[in-house]
Amino acid sequence: IAHALAGVDAGHRSRWKELAQSLGARPERCYDTASVRHPIGYVGRCPSCAATISRARRYLVACKACCDRFNDGKFSATYRIVWGDEPGRDPWISPAFGGS
Repeated sequence: IAHALAGVDAGHRSRWKELAQSLGARPERCYDTASVRHPIGYVGRCPSCAATISRARRYLVACKACCDRFNDGKFSATYRIVWGDEPGRDPWISPAFGGS
């Protein structure tokens, strides 16, 4: 309730804490940030510069840095990201690319 009353920009700062206390809640986190794990998703690599990106889903995307540098900022299949075959697996280390 305190989140709804404080507004989206309040986060867990003083306004939210004041409202939470006024509602009878303890304005504390139930966990520390180290215990929150977000799934890494799929790892992709640029075939040109070897930069890595991670996304929850694999989709057609090119390396922005290489498209900007070598193709006037326009999409080019030459710099299309190569995705790993499993979540969290680097495509250049996967069996499909000769790795282990």
